[in-house]
Amino acid sequence: MIKVFSLLFILDQTTKKLVVWQNLPHQQNFNASFIIPISIVFLLLLSLWFAKNPKLSLLLILIGGLSNFLNRLTLGYVIDWIYLPFFPFSVFNLADIYITTGLLLTIYLCSCSSASMASS
Repeated sequence: MIKVFSLLFILDQTTKKLVVWQNLPHQQNFNASFIIPISIVFLLLLSLWFAKNPKLSLLLILIGGLSNFLNRLTLGYVIDWIYLPFFPFSVFNLADIYITTGLLLTIYLCSCSSASMASS
C-alpha cells in the first residue's frame, strides 16, 4: 500500500510541476471549500463503519487530500490543469480524481455492505 500511495502522490505532484514548468494551460485555484473536508470526514467514518474493506477508497481520498493540501501550504493555491470540453465549468487535477474515485468507491462499498446486512 505504501508503494501505491507514494506512486500516486508523486504522479500528482509531478504532473502539476510539469504543467507549470512547460507553461501549459492551467489555473491557480485559490478557493478553499470547507464543505469538502466535512464531507470527506463523514464518508470516511461511514466507510469504516459499513465497508468490509475500505482501505483502497480511504487511501485514494488520503492521497488526493494530502497532495492538494501540500500545494496549498507551499504555493497558497492548487494547480488545476485537466480540462474536459464537455465539462467547461470545471478544471481539476489528478488529486481531485483520486478524491472523487475514493468517495465513489466508499459510497459503493457502503451500499453493498448495507444491502448485505439488510438481506441477512
